[in-house]
Amino acid sequence: MKVRGRSEFGHSVVVTVLLLLSIFVLLNIPNEPNLVGFALRQPAAEIDNTIESSSLEEYAYESTKGIYEVYFKKNLGKDAIKFKKNDAEITLQPFSLRYVGGLEYIQPIREVNPLSKVEVDGNSYVYKNAFGEGIDLVYSVMPTMLKESIVIQDPSIFYEPDPRILQNSPMIELEFIMNYDLETYFEDQKWDKNSRKVTSERIDFKSVEEKRIGFFRVERKEKDAFSFSKPFSIDANGKKIFLEYELKKSGESLFITIRIPYGLVETSSFPLEIDPSIIVRRGPSTPPTPSAPSAPSTSSTKFDRNLNCHKCGKHKAPPLTNVNMTISVDDVDLTDAILTDYYPTEWIVIDTAGGTLSSHNESLNKISWQVGDVSGYVERSYIIKSPQRTLPATKYFFFTEIGNKQSKLWQVIVA
Repeated sequence: MKVRGRSEFGHSVVVTVLLLLSIFVLLNIPNEPNLVGFALRQPAAEIDNTIESSSLEEYAYESTKGIYEVYFKKNLGKDAIKFKKNDAEITLQPFSLRYVGGLEYIQPIREVNPLSKVEVDGNSYVYKNAFGEGIDLVYSVMPTMLKESIVIQDPSIFYEPDPRILQNSPMIELEFIMNYDLETYFEDQKWDKNSRKVTSERIDFKSVEEKRIGFFRVERKEKDAFSFSKPFSIDANGKKIFLEYELKKSGESLFITIRIPYGLVETSSFPLEIDPSIIVRRGPSTPPTPSAPSAPSTSSTKFDRNLNCHKCGKHKAPPLTNVNMTISVDDVDLTDAILTDYYPTEWIVIDTAGGTLSSHNESLNKISWQVGDVSGYVERSYIIKSPQRTLPATKYFFFTEIGNKQSKLWQVIVA
């Protein structure tokens, strides 16, 4: 295998303030809620995250009925995956898998397989053998994020690299080409889209609005759009290791690279999953344009949720209050099932009722129960403390998962 130096490797709410407080109290006018994660109108609508045939000629499949849109091509060529929230969008193209040693040495491992087989399963889109035999690229459309997983089935994929790479802090790199017209931030620093930057932190994308003020002045305003969450690996035993991103420009293309320590191959249990998911940013956002009602779900599984506390409602909880949260699933038939509830990180679980707590991403934690064989109905309850009240009131979102079935989004306002 020929090893080349890097120099030889050219890659081509607005918020309305009600001043008349006495009128507000008398008429009991509700605050307009602040939106956490994304925009939805009241009442809380169920979100359909099913993947279906695309309405766009250049894409094969799409999911557009949630709080963001995502489009998939059948092949992994240019702009293979498109993610869009309101007026902000980004496209991604998987590019290569390689070894690097320091800043000098590069050794290819696998090139992307443009003709990888595609599998669609509910809310998941799978490019089988995306980087050749044994490496799948999986996209799962979830209520608050597009979960991206690079699943490496077998360590035999990784042959021993050249000694010069082994002697220079060896890394494995997964490269993706990005195409977007947004501002990019990480560690509170704006990326100039020219320099090479490495970070283990979240990467934020912001759209820009320009408004002319008078004849000479243009007001420029940035608006949060979405983020790439902190990248991490998780192996078959559940061991989680945080990884790095590299941002760079090569030729006319922008690249985002996931950097994996070579030693992880020797210490991990396979299959090994690499996760650099796209999450919808917190903060105010423009509500999506209403669309025609979606078709009813073909699944018979029914999810429900009940909030029990003084002054609790079906979609409302008072601030700093212990809430008895009950989740239930009906019409389900599974063996050795795990029931999982996802909740915002601002909420604090007081009593797990036998469940196991873990972090899901920067926006969500989760609580899971081993519920065994289920035929029909299952429910679990736990106690969770609501966060401090904000003005205007804040919306939070929960959802439940069992087996490969996932509930729609459940909205809760703290007020």
